[in-house]
Amino acid sequence: MSSVTPMLRVPDVASAIEWYRKVGFRLVATDAECQENGAIGWCELCLEGGSIFLRPGPSATGEAHGDVTLCFDVADVNATFLRVSPHADIVYAPRDQGYARVDFEVRDPNGYRLLFGQDA
Repeated sequence: MSSVTPMLRVPDVASAIEWYRKVGFRLVATDAECQENGAIGWCELCLEGGSIFLRPGPSATGEAHGDVTLCFDVADVNATFLRVSPHADIVYAPRDQGYARVDFEVRDPNGYRLLFGQDA
């Protein structure tokens, strides 16, 4: 296996795309051109080589996704924090984890936890 890409369910894909783009993700692809009404059935977003897919729908449990944390390795954790923090619910700011890693964690508007980090 060369990679795993999570597919997250969100109630409004277009607004989720807008949020992810604000915090630095790049929209790679959607299926809007395949849909009769131009709605987005799925999209792919990338950040520094990592990818996620979004698709419409509620979570299977109806919970706020507190059981899922997506981890992204970034080149500059402090610059990433400055870009992400104005748009996110901050779980914790950048901190040294004591095992040669610095990271921070936020929640996106749909309740998914995102952890951004780099080796110290």
